[in-house]
Amino acid sequence: MVSVSTFGLSRLVHRRSTLRFDGATIPGVPLYDSPLPPSGGLHGRLGLPGSGADITVVESTPGPILDDPLEQVRREPAGRAVVAIMHGATPGLALRNAHSLDSFGPPVLQVASSWREVLLQAASTREHAALVVAARRAPATASNVVATVRGSSEGGGEVVVLTPRSGWWHCAAERGGGIACWLQVLKLLAAHPERRGVRFVATSGHELGYAGLQAYLAEATPDPRATWIHLGANIGASDGRLGVVASDDELSRRALALLEGPGGFSSSELRALPGAVGEASQLEQAGLPFVSFVGSNSRFHLPTDRFPDNVDVPRLTSISGALAELVRVLAQQG
Repeated sequence: MVSVSTFGLSRLVHRRSTLRFDGATIPGVPLYDSPLPPSGGLHGRLGLPGSGADITVVESTPGPILDDPLEQVRREPAGRAVVAIMHGATPGLALRNAHSLDSFGPPVLQVASSWREVLLQAASTREHAALVVAARRAPATASNVVATVRGSSEGGGEVVVLTPRSGWWHCAAERGGGIACWLQVLKLLAAHPERRGVRFVATSGHELGYAGLQAYLAEATPDPRATWIHLGANIGASDGRLGVVASDDELSRRALALLEGPGGFSSSELRALPGAVGEASQLEQAGLPFVSFVGSNSRFHLPTDRFPDNVDVPRLTSISGALAELVRVLAQQG
């Protein structure tokens, strides 16, 4: 049985955004959970944090970092706007996920790391600049996809296989690997159901405060007996390592054993994650048992995360086989 459930959110409709100064025109993308500047743009002096500038220039990354300067100027704004030089693992414009669906702080324009030297020089000399954003917010509808394979027993609770299905840019390795494994496991269980029912949930809005998972948890009261399998980011990325974290040691041990056995992975190809990330962090907060798989990806949140060059198909095939076996073993219990 397959169903599609919808939920509402605010969409950022972006046409073009630029920072202009002294003959330079730098394109960028607004940060989703920051407010938009006035339609006529903002004009003022560029400067580094603490300089009293109108437009503060900072450096940051798409992921969390200690004492993040971007978050500091958002929480304690000293100027009228922020330009964030976003550094991914490789060059490009690595967009940051929204932590909230509500805007806060000053307007923020994200720009590619290739503009670092030009921008830092302009900030050091307090160049006069114009920040112009052509964007608007509009109501939109997103959707989650849910498929259920019924089990032969009513006891024991479900196994829930969860993967996000949205992200920035093309996100071929970031999201494609999880979706491919999700479909492979669904194909196997649909052909050979086990004792426990298995529910497959693919959520939208991952990059917007996990909006799809929040909508799903609010709509469908989670079964506390269920075991969740989180197929997170970057599974099968061409240069990545697969990480595993679970809510208890037994789930972690079982997952690693299957990856090293049927999956054919050596221990050096796997890594233990220090904690839950992505949707798994939301499952942890809800007190739900889970095992989470998340890989690394040198093109994470970058426009160059595209198929086929950033997806290791043979490796992804091995991972999907091991994950299918893990779900099958869990679904046999009841």
